[in-house]
Amino acid sequence: MASSKSPNNACDREGRLSCRPTRRSPAKSTGAEIRIPPRHALFLLLLFLFAFPSALPAFSAGDYDTVLVPKIKTSVYIGSVTLTMTPLKRGPDEIYAAGYKAAVVPFFMFNESGGFRITFTNEQLARLERGERVEFSGDGQNKSGSPRPITGHVTADAPGAKTGKIKVRVFVTKKIALVFDSTYEFAATAEPAPAVAAPP
Repeated sequence: MASSKSPNNACDREGRLSCRPTRRSPAKSTGAEIRIPPRHALFLLLLFLFAFPSALPAFSAGDYDTVLVPKIKTSVYIGSVTLTMTPLKRGPDEIYAAGYKAAVVPFFMFNESGGFRITFTNEQLARLERGERVEFSGDGQNKSGSPRPITGHVTADAPGAKTGKIKVRVFVTKKIALVFDSTYEFAATAEPAPAVAAPP
């Protein structure tokens, strides 16, 4: 009488079991291991940063109160324009203000001077500190009252750097703009304001 075959076992012709059910031994534990899905890891990181604000990189708008831009020169038709700016000082309204002088060679009759203002918010400063390229705009006016709209962008040399590159476009008419490429540097300390004599 042939032996009955188990559905889990294979038998040879003699009715003997040729194999037996295999049992997998449990893997040996090498210690506790916790795997966190990426989306949960991001959530835990944000939770840590908000729970411990000191872990966030420090940002102080006061470190950016004064900007120094060296004398800039650009070429125009059969001539050149040299732009000299006073240190840009940032006020509590998040606006940089400075004076300027433009020397046009050889057409000195077109020389002019005036002032300008550029809005640069704390959010823009934070982006600049992270090393991003940041666009800006502003308005200027010469001493004759003619408007001088301004646009441009700045890029730090590296994240957190106090130096970088700047491109400025000064519109002398609605369609004509002078383009200046230069560098900038945030001054470590603001320069003292010049003394003003008291009225007699």
